Amino acid sequence: MLRESWKRPSVLLLAWVTVVVMVFVLTGDLRVERSSRGATQTGAREPVVVRPQRPARPDAAVVVRSARVFDAAGFLVVGAEVSVDGAAPVRTDADGRFQVELAAGHTADVTVQAPGHGVRHLRVQAATPDPLLVQLSPMAPWDRAPDTLPPLRFAGEGRVVGADGRPVVGAAVTAIGGDAWARTDASGRYVLPLATATPVIAVHEGGNGDADHGLVARSEPLLLDREHGIVPLPELVAVAGCALRGIVRDEHGVPVAGVPVRLRGAGLERLVETGSGGAFRIGGLEPGRYTVRPFAFRGMLGVPLAVSVDRALADCELSLQPASERRLRVVDTAGAPIADAAVAATFGDERTSVQRTDAQGWTRVRLADAALGDGWRFEVRVGDALTSPASTHFEPEQATLVVAMP
Repeated sequence: MLRESWKRPSVLLLAWVTVVVMVFVLTGDLRVERSSRGATQTGAREPVVVRPQRPARPDAAVVVRSARVFDAAGFLVVGAEVSVDGAAPVRTDADGRFQVELAAGHTADVTVQAPGHGVRHLRVQAATPDPLLVQLSPMAPWDRAPDTLPPLRFAGEGRVVGADGRPVVGAAVTAIGGDAWARTDASGRYVLPLATATPVIAVHEGGNGDADHGLVARSEPLLLDREHGIVPLPELVAVAGCALRGIVRDEHGVPVAGVPVRLRGAGLERLVETGSGGAFRIGGLEPGRYTVRPFAFRGMLGVPLAVSVDRALADCELSLQPASERRLRVVDTAGAPIADAAVAATFGDERTSVQRTDAQGWTRVRLADAALGDGWRFEVRVGDALTSPASTHFEPEQATLVVAMP
């Protein structure tokens, strides 16, 4: 009788369930705990399933980018207001920093503003090859709100290969004149957000060290047949590029580390920071003319320099000049002072200060201590209507602006 009972299906099922439960208990995937939360209304205890505490896997789909905000004098801006994709604003911390969390492949439009400064719009992506550094300029009363960034309406998909036909991995890809970036994957493919159906696609791979100057490629102007979804782009062949190497020094010739340096030219803009010994390097450049300039840094103004990248490795030296507020008088062509005029001083392409004149035509502007007459522009607006004079002439020896009234 007992021997026959083992052949019943119900007995075999019970034995199998018992074995499975014992295996879960022994591995720790099932544990019975006495808990008031597990009690039924009749007082019976129910099992509570507890999984082993394993380390949480990092979320590879989220990338955090850190950014810093500087003012026109090169000091970090604390408490600047930062809004990401129109969300409620946050403020930069005591180091002038903020962070942006990006989902994989996502682009964030960021607006940065601070009292007395102009508004900056920038586009942030995980694929952006540069550090995120924002420089705010003093606001003038005639400034208009900057245009919002053009929408990225669709995307282009392409592939980058080397001269040997092999895929180029990890190269940065952008549309000339735009601010969206992508990275090539292990097969050399990329998906680049686009704002226009007539892009010029550029490949920028910076290389590693002085012996490797990176790779470059540039498409002809494209005319895409549609502006939605993912549009195929032609395959690009990357060739050996050039590199620019330099050092940033202060007025005493001492190298300065941690200085942001901006390079512009050939439709490309890059940002790097100086490292040990004030050195910086930008690879993956096409031959051509570029303007390279340090940011203002800790009260010193960066002097722009035009460089010709016409060989595999070009060298340059950049300088920082100390700056301070100086008295400046605004008069008309007859020598009479002009009161309550707004005066904006610009060095190179960066505005350094905006001030009003007093009753005697005097004001204070932020000027470099050296080379006062080189690279400076002054914009003067007068009257309640902020009228622009017919002409403005700067006389550095007398620290005077002579304006011809309309």
